[in-house]
Amino acid sequence: MNARKRGGDADRMAKKESETNGADTRAAAGRVVDAHVHIIPPERMAGLMRWIHRAFPGHPVPADIDGEGTLADIEAGGACRFFNMAYPLKPDETDALNRFNFELTRKLPQAVGWGSLHPENPDRAGITRRCLTELGFIGMKFHPFVQKFSVFDQRMTPVYETLNELKRPLIIHTGFDEFYGTSMPARDVRRLISSYPDMQVVISHMLFPDIDGAFDIMEDFSLTIGDLTNVPSALRLLALSKGLAFHETPEMAALEKRIPAFADRLLFGSDHPAGMGGYGEIYRDFNNIRMTERDAESILRRNAEALVARHLPGRWD
Repeated sequence: MNARKRGGDADRMAKKESETNGADTRAAAGRVVDAHVHIIPPERMAGLMRWIHRAFPGHPVPADIDGEGTLADIEAGGACRFFNMAYPLKPDETDALNRFNFELTRKLPQAVGWGSLHPENPDRAGITRRCLTELGFIGMKFHPFVQKFSVFDQRMTPVYETLNELKRPLIIHTGFDEFYGTSMPARDVRRLISSYPDMQVVISHMLFPDIDGAFDIMEDFSLTIGDLTNVPSALRLLALSKGLAFHETPEMAALEKRIPAFADRLLFGSDHPAGMGGYGEIYRDFNNIRMTERDAESILRRNAEALVARHLPGRWD
């Protein structure tokens, strides 16, 4: 059975289960923009999935899933549009990855790409500018933990300066410090945002477990966006580890308390195929968070569409 069929079959089973227990209504077709997807070249996808299955034995997404299988899962899961992200682990990967993402988003109008680069690349300002103009990406995405650099690395200054000049967004991985064996506390994210006030920062994963720290930053910087990707599933696992129900942890209570004030500045995505579970399971975890339908719709679709309309007008008209 090929990866596409295996991924699609797994998703259909998850979708059927979620429909049975009534938890997937917000993910109805046409109502979701998956704001965090990784469709990457085959060799990188294979490496990513080997890493995921080593870190999480029994992960429900097939180890041999490919780009087509990932796309099939997204479509079957009800996402009408998505953000695609690919970041280089080595400097010689940058051009090929950005070209791959460009070709993917040119072929798929429902996809919006985010560019990236490696701190060791020369002409980082030029690469950034090319990503946002010639390649049509909305902004830049970085994972300092995996790419092994500090957000204050002086080599990244030209990237931030260019984004700030062009008033384009930056998605930066935050959170899960213990898993990655490193740290980027809220004060570092705050300092970065303060230094580049016109660069719209998306706090990916909301500094988990310091969710309040992420909300405090959003409270102080009105341009900043929070990305809840992986947060609901991580909270479910946290509750299980404590022998508690989903809503019984103080972390979940804090999240549900603060969502209403920031619902118009939150995104959510699957991190597929490397998210914290199968595609349907990830959205069930989100749907189990108590919030109004309006807030859920904003987080699942409207905010991502507004971000695209602001920076890439006409792309999703």
